Amino acid sequence: MTTGEYTPLLRDGSNRTTTQHHLAISAHYYDITDIESWPIAGLLVMLDGQGQPVRAELHLYDDLEPQVQEAAIRQARVVLQDSYLGGQPVPVRILETLQVREEMLVRLPPVGTRPSGTPLLNWKWRPYGMIGAAILVLVSLIWVISALIGAGRGRGESATATSTPVSVSQTSEQQAATATPSGADGDTNASDAATTAPVNPLDLPASRNARGDLGIGVKVKVVPGLRIALRSEPGADRGIVVGELTDNDVATIVGGPEYSAGDSDTIVWWFVTLSNTTQAWAAANTSTQTLLMPAQ
Repeated sequence: MTTGEYTPLLRDGSNRTTTQHHLAISAHYYDITDIESWPIAGLLVMLDGQGQPVRAELHLYDDLEPQVQEAAIRQARVVLQDSYLGGQPVPVRILETLQVREEMLVRLPPVGTRPSGTPLLNWKWRPYGMIGAAILVLVSLIWVISALIGAGRGRGESATATSTPVSVSQTSEQQAATATPSGADGDTNASDAATTAPVNPLDLPASRNARGDLGIGVKVKVVPGLRIALRSEPGADRGIVVGELTDNDVATIVGGPEYSAGDSDTIVWWFVTLSNTTQAWAAANTSTQTLLMPAQ
């Protein structure tokens, strides 16, 4: 066998000799993190010669909570839709990474030399080699970070909370949620609510009516006397109504916040899970009143 050649064993038991056993391609890699900047997944987007995505792989780290995995999947979808054009659907394989053996160390030739039998790259191909090297470095970093995460969990410092991508719906000036009295006069203002909600990174002003003490992991309920519609997407004119939250229900915030423009106030949306496992988006406020408050 000459240098650079190898004889792989095929599935049918036969073998062959070849020198072309790897191929460098262009790709983009995105590190997906939770609200505390801990990596929870990696998105690898393979590109064609024109820089257009042809397929992608989402690598979910093992031992993630189901709601964290769902948040990573939603964020991967947003990355693809915001970063690429083309009009055609991109197939995305969703995988869960699992280390099957100890890491290996590969000793590289000294700087200024090249492996025997490996031709020098032409100038026009050197950028692709640099991209491949960058991908290898990122993969190595992923394994190191995964080991650190495992060590942190062993010390009881697990980070399972995650955030969903922040977006703004400015296509409607409608009320953010339909609030109707179910018992009292429905005029509750929740005067004890905080006057400042989480500030969104875009140009919408901070909400006056959304409570500022809500966040991922907090159990919430509707202000007494009200009921709100739950939607499949954050926004009064997005998605569909999938249920409702009454003043007898308690839900847990597992994602968000996202923001949309109301008539006279910024509407804050939280992704919640009900006791019956239903998951949907709930508005924390309207332009005139508070809707969600912490459950005591």
